[in-house]
Amino acid sequence: MTGRKAVFALHDTTTLKNVRPVVEALPESVSVEYLLLDRLFDESPGLPREELTPSREATDYVRAEFFQRINHRTRPGSLHVEAFQRVLEDRISPHVAYDLKRYWRDANPDLFVCGHDRLPFVKHVIRMCHERGVPSAVVQHGVQNLRPVASDSALIDYLKPSVNPRLPRVEFVKRWLFHRYGAYIFCNPYLDAVYTMGDFFTEEVRALREDFPAFGKTAVVTAGYPEYDLREIAPYDPTVESCVFLSGWEYEAGEWGDRTERLIAERLRRVAEANDIEVTVRAHPKDSRAKVERFYGDFPVSDVASLEADIDRHDLVLTVFSTAVMLGVAKGKPCGVIDLPWRQNDFGPFQDPHLVPVTESSVEVRERARERSRETQERYLRRYCFIPAVHDDPGNGTPGEYIASHLVSLSPSRTHGSGGRRRVEGKSNP
Repeated sequence: MTGRKAVFALHDTTTLKNVRPVVEALPESVSVEYLLLDRLFDESPGLPREELTPSREATDYVRAEFFQRINHRTRPGSLHVEAFQRVLEDRISPHVAYDLKRYWRDANPDLFVCGHDRLPFVKHVIRMCHERGVPSAVVQHGVQNLRPVASDSALIDYLKPSVNPRLPRVEFVKRWLFHRYGAYIFCNPYLDAVYTMGDFFTEEVRALREDFPAFGKTAVVTAGYPEYDLREIAPYDPTVESCVFLSGWEYEAGEWGDRTERLIAERLRRVAEANDIEVTVRAHPKDSRAKVERFYGDFPVSDVASLEADIDRHDLVLTVFSTAVMLGVAKGKPCGVIDLPWRQNDFGPFQDPHLVPVTESSVEVRERARERSRETQERYLRRYCFIPAVHDDPGNGTPGEYIASHLVSLSPSRTHGSGGRRRVEGKSNP
């Protein structure tokens, strides 16, 4: 991909942290431009625009302010509301909400990379890439339960595509209207590659893409987590004399309310008392001051800028729903998860045998930390936070370097021409 231009779509500061190591690992022959999406979502804190040049604002290609609301969908919802929302996003918005052709003329990418393939503006750009023979890829950042459950989406429950449809015409309508871009995250059929954090996610994404069938031969590649860009694993040390709690953004996002936040704070108090340790709260970048003061005012709150440094200076790492627990595991720290009784974090990375569950009936951590080992540590990371230099080949380097090398190998199915672009055969995946 020498002499080519790569566009990286960013919708928040977390996405930026995750793709930055990938950008830095690209060869100098690849120029980089950013597509800034945060103002479509009123993200706070916003992206540091002075660091991201050259760049383009997605809001410059929105035809009417009304259509920015497309990006603020609320789920779960009733079937008819969600069905209308999906049709509006996938079938109507590319024609009336966004000036996508102008964006394409302005950006003129040779490669498109994003962190989330379900954002309306991004979905359409990925499709345009496919139609014009330009490779596109998504780099997973953050963790969520990839498999939808009944409460997630009435549309998925009732209008799920069928693997072996009995009524082909009905199936065609379902897919044409409601599943143009796949049914769930990382299922966009137009993508050339999905780079996941670990084998667990690779297996889940592949299974999802089979459950919600669509055309395309997207490569799903276990690549690791570029934000932490790990090259090695520190030896496991079960010592517990201090603790840091890694807060999350779910309260601010409306994923849960006061009841959950109060439960978490109370559980932290019990951990501190039962184990005679100090628990320091590290606020998430999207946490509000009001939330921290209201629920965690009686805990010391970290003012350390670096997440890695904060983990280094503590022994035990606790969380509810933060991917940073993976960094704690890689650094050899005992790590635990505060169990929620309504099972919001009851899946893969937060229910692994290497992690210490902090439950209503059990808040003791020292003895259970000693039950974990280097073996369970390495197994956890291979499953959820792949490290290419450790789990594959030392020559693969960090996840950022690993993904950058794969992106460079994605072959375009068209070449530049003096009068525009023409298709050529031979598109391939890594």
